[in-house]
Amino acid sequence: MLVFKSSLMNITNKKAPPPLSLHPVTVDLEMATFLNLIRDNEMINFQTFWKSNYRNLPRLSQLARRYNVVPATSIYLEQTFSVAGAVKNIRRASLSSLSLRSLMILKK
Repeated sequence: MLVFKSSLMNITNKKAPPPLSLHPVTVDLEMATFLNLIRDNEMINFQTFWKSNYRNLPRLSQLARRYNVVPATSIYLEQTFSVAGAVKNIRRASLSSLSLRSLMILKK
């Protein structure tokens, strides 16, 4: 019985192994990590990025899954095209894509 008790004490006194995932502890660190990851990549595939980084950015990946979903209907797309048609007409035919995007956001 003494051997079992001393073995149990040796096991419980050992330090816990480091976590398998080294994700940031705070939201600020997680956000800084995210910004560093996307800084060099202007065009990132959304699904590929989150599949490869969900362990390093657990909180942000949950937000991404929650808010970046495919709409169930096409009404939103139809409204977007309608706004785009109203914003980019013959008088505004030379708008850049960035200007058009900004105006569409303001129009909504």
